[in-house]
Amino acid sequence: MAVASAVRVAFESLRYLPADEFVNGLYIAVYTMEGAVPDPLTDSATPVENPVRMLKIKNFTDQNIFISFDGYRTVDIVATMSGEVDDYCSNQSGAGALLEFPAGSYIYVLGETAAPTKGTIYVTVIYADIA
Repeated sequence: MAVASAVRVAFESLRYLPADEFVNGLYIAVYTMEGAVPDPLTDSATPVENPVRMLKIKNFTDQNIFISFDGYRTVDIVATMSGEVDDYCSNQSGAGALLEFPAGSYIYVLGETAAPTKGTIYVTVIYADIA
């Protein structure tokens, strides 16, 4: 007999940023596809709601993009027409707990050399639903 796990994979709403909303030289926060489109230059962009165990970023634009989690410090790059998976929970912190990207954080993107002219960035947020 199989034992049911009390921890289940859960997903937040898909986040995205179309190329026409990039601003050359500025990091822009991605937002969810639910409801009205917020102004990505303000805090009306969508922070993650849960501690993130896995983050998937897909860059379907015509430019490489830089990634930031604070809006000014570049931490990664995703090549044009490619994707990346950051699996935080596969590693443990020194205290023995799983690593997680904190709830309430934003995900920012910036064109490497210029703002993209076509395409969209998509971000999938995966977290643990602990029953």
